Amino acid sequence: MCIRDRSNLDVENPLMKPYIEQLKQSCMDYVNIHNQLSMEHTSSPERHIEVDTCWSVKMNPGDFNPHHLHQTHASYSGIATVFYVKVPDWIHTNLYDSIKKTEKEENPIYEKKDGCLDFLWNNQQSLDDFRARDNTTVVPRVGDYYVFPKWLYHTVYPFRGTEQRWSVQTNFNIFTNEEWERYNA
Repeated sequence: MCIRDRSNLDVENPLMKPYIEQLKQSCMDYVNIHNQLSMEHTSSPERHIEVDTCWSVKMNPGDFNPHHLHQTHASYSGIATVFYVKVPDWIHTNLYDSIKKTEKEENPIYEKKDGCLDFLWNNQQSLDDFRARDNTTVVPRVGDYYVFPKWLYHTVYPFRGTEQRWSVQTNFNIFTNEEWERYNA
């Protein structure tokens, strides 16, 4: 079953301020590293960042989030984040058991990804030895957060057990100087 329990969060709440500031700094670090490593010369290397949306998700066993990407509403470029608040023990136990089974070649592939997040870097099908890696699997851990471009497709696999999995997602607008001026006009 797809996710049913999603709630928008008030980023102006004083309890949210330190969290949002930490994420903003991580997003700016991401942008700065990208600019340093990029072969492309951007017309506006200075960027402004603002929260677009922030919400919590509570997943029950069997829930999943299908292949999707995030959108920002005010800027051309954007960054998405996910922060893990609660993770069922089952996910880590199952992963450990899957690794043990893999050594015996008895593990169905799907078991390795129960409750995990997959970033889908390359959706192209190719037999070429030099193609990009297809995905990166993230095993959720309480307190971990991930920063990624809004255009990056990702999916969350269902899991078994009795506990819920909680996370907080935040999308950030990343404005160029020109966009920032138009946005604030």
